[in-house]
Amino acid sequence: MSKKFLGTVVFLCVTVMFLEHANAASFGCATKAKWLADPAYAEAVATYCKDFLTAQVDAKAHKTWIQGTNGTVTYNYSDFNIVKNFANAHGMTVRAHALIWGESQPAWFSQLSASQLRAGALGAIDAALDAGARHLEIVNEPERGLGVFDQLGPEFIGDLYEHAAQRCPSCTLAINYLNPPSVSSIAAIDYPLDVIGIEGHLGNSVPNWSDFVQQVKGLGYQVFITEADQSFVAREPIQTFASQMMSAGVDAFIVWNLTKFPDDSWQSAAPLDYPSLAENEMYVGLVEGLKESSGDGGGGQQRGRRGRPTGLSPLDCRSVSHFLGYVYETSSHRSGLRTWAPHR
Repeated sequence: MSKKFLGTVVFLCVTVMFLEHANAASFGCATKAKWLADPAYAEAVATYCKDFLTAQVDAKAHKTWIQGTNGTVTYNYSDFNIVKNFANAHGMTVRAHALIWGESQPAWFSQLSASQLRAGALGAIDAALDAGARHLEIVNEPERGLGVFDQLGPEFIGDLYEHAAQRCPSCTLAINYLNPPSVSSIAAIDYPLDVIGIEGHLGNSVPNWSDFVQQVKGLGYQVFITEADQSFVAREPIQTFASQMMSAGVDAFIVWNLTKFPDDSWQSAAPLDYPSLAENEMYVGLVEGLKESSGDGGGGQQRGRRGRPTGLSPLDCRSVSHFLGYVYETSSHRSGLRTWAPHR
């Protein structure tokens, strides 16, 4: 191998490190396994969602990954495996969403004893790990309570994270809030936790969470926007929101979905029109907002509470292919996420 060739490779790697540091926050999308069966949609996910892919539960089929009837708790991670395999094939990290969600539990859970509930919740974590999850969003919307799990006491959330950390010390553990809690409540957390997630569902107004993001990052946590969307197709408020969050230094910005499927009862608008998957005004606003500098973002060695690097660094010298993709996209004058964040 010639010195000239080696020098070229080093130059390309250093160049990509500079480019990706300039836009260091990771980007991703949430999806459901059944949607990935659509080839055009799957191609769009592979193109736009470069870092993270969140595996959503199909709420109409089974409200959580926990299933079963008549007091027998089982788990179904078959949909998760489909999303995980897709993510792995495209160089993304899959996130297991909402293992425990108090607002969305089968009605028959109320028939279970405290010991059965505890075993069922811990079993959900075990089953997720057995299915290959390594980025676990264990508790969803804790500010709304844990539903039937509340009877297990205020320490139960900590027990869940302690259990996950013992089972998988190298896993990234996240909690997902509907809105930012008080910084003091985050500072008081005494269980293993790496990522503070905030959903980011937008209406007409734009919440400014910049101070929260910066203060929580100062405590050593990563901060993800986990479910960004808005109630109508327009450049605002997503452009202002994304710009604020990038400037504040969020580590990842994840949209709830790329497009609005007819069977998606939650989401009102998405960056790509359905069924054409054409980039719309919301997409334009999102791209413009994401161009902001993100501080140390996801490309740095942010440390979680367990004192270890928790962020995915994009600088693992698959970088050369990233750089070539970047040059191709920009030289073709293509706009959007494919330029801002060259996909793998």
